[in-house]
Amino acid sequence: VLEPPPAPTVAESALIGAAAAGAAGASLAALRAATGAAAAIPPRPETLVGYANLTLEQMVREEIRPLLKAWLDENLPPLVERLVKAELDRIARG
Repeated sequence: VLEPPPAPTVAESALIGAAAAGAAGASLAALRAATGAAAAIPPRPETLVGYANLTLEQMVREEIRPLLKAWLDENLPPLVERLVKAELDRIARG
């Protein structure tokens, strides 16, 4: 009898890892600093919209997540298989 896998933790259910998110955030911060965009755009409070006091960003994230998951479920296995095969071919050649 197969037991169901344990439920993923919050960190496991993220679409990208903490290192990738941190690197992307640092790059964007450097771009803002280089272009002076940080000074040009004043900070603004989050605007609550819709239901349950959700921000627009939170609502979009909730709507996009199932679409992204479906795309990854469909496209990630063949993509990984193709990349692994290409790497194995490269290693075999030498």
